[in-house]
Amino acid sequence: PIRYAIEAVCIAEYDGMEFQDMNSEPTAKNPFRSVFRKARDVTRMGGLALVKRGNEILEELGLANESYQGSLEKLAILSLGFLAISWIGLTFQHGPKVASPKHSHSNSS
Repeated sequence: PIRYAIEAVCIAEYDGMEFQDMNSEPTAKNPFRSVFRKARDVTRMGGLALVKRGNEILEELGLANESYQGSLEKLAILSLGFLAISWIGLTFQHGPKVASPKHSHSNSS
């Protein structure tokens, strides 16, 4: 169930998202400046420094063909299945029954 919950969160967060280019200032004076800046950002942000769209992240995660609703449906089916198994297990349990406490009356003299 955790898989489908994480899939749903990723799809909800990244589907259709556009990332803003933080190095969008003009670099007419020095064309290599943006290249060095991007290389520096890669060391700070890892692979996300070069991502432009959220759909690229979903493609890399293998979620390009998945939908938010589909992930939630799978999560609901699993949850209902686990609930049914728990109910069946508790209903037909043949273990020892809990005895009610016996009250002992002491004769005080």
